Amino acid sequence: MNTSDWMKCNSTIQLKPITKIGMVGSHDSGTSTILPQYGITPFTIFPKKHRSFMKRWSKTQQLGIRDQCIAGIRYFDFRVVYNHKLKKFYLLHGLYCQLLETALRDITCFLTEHDGEVIIIDINHLYQINSLNNFQSLCLLIEECCSKHLVLNDYNKFMIPLSQLVHIKQRLFVFCLNPFNQKLPLYLFPQDQIDSIWPNKNETQKMLKRLDYNSKLYQNNQKLTIIQAVVTPSIKSIRKSYYTKKYPNSTIKIAEKTNPLVLKWLQTSSAFVNILLIDNVKMNDEIVHFMIRRNNFIEKY
Repeated sequence: MNTSDWMKCNSTIQLKPITKIGMVGSHDSGTSTILPQYGITPFTIFPKKHRSFMKRWSKTQQLGIRDQCIAGIRYFDFRVVYNHKLKKFYLLHGLYCQLLETALRDITCFLTEHDGEVIIIDINHLYQINSLNNFQSLCLLIEECCSKHLVLNDYNKFMIPLSQLVHIKQRLFVFCLNPFNQKLPLYLFPQDQIDSIWPNKNETQKMLKRLDYNSKLYQNNQKLTIIQAVVTPSIKSIRKSYYTKKYPNSTIKIAEKTNPLVLKWLQTSSAFVNILLIDNVKMNDEIVHFMIRRNNFIEKY
């Protein structure tokens, strides 16, 4: 399957808005690169000798941003931190990850090379952005890196067909928190226009049960809707993994156990899923492939 251009190649979805297209998103998308020397509390309270242990739990993805685009990912979950000393924005999951600028430019380059694809960036956590100036710097960075492809929030772009987004050359949605309640630039969408449904379960079977419930509850939602298919380990579980080999000792290990069961659930579910969020996206990922094919036989009414 050509996952690099799956939107362009699928005639079934050309007349559908993005709220009616099924796709896969990556959870904590930027964690393929971890910088353990930097972090935020409570991660920084751990001695440096334990940072490698914490790194295993911060890392949810092994593929970089560009490779995720190639693998078919069209929704990116970004948590952003501002380092006041370095005066740079980073992606974050407890510990610092790659520079935000690098991730944005990777996505922009991909969109330039693949002219039928649409991507969603969701900046849903902001850390250490303590002033309006910090936030304005973030907005300017997004504009500088992505202006060529940004979708403008000048009317309801969620309801226009995919083919029209491509035609008007607006193919990158960016959602962002608004911590200072300022009027957002036209190229940013507010968080209240997107729903992300978190199961908040630390065991696979409990998560799958909640996943099934959430997918049915939100299948007719009018907003962009993310259904999270991730296990969230408890502090107790993380501690247990430090002392016993019987428990998975990383987020990636949990995903390796969980994702095949998510695929099995997806193959038997009749509910429409707009954006399915997973850990540990792979090249030739079976979940991605099935979600793409699902657009041909699962309708949102």
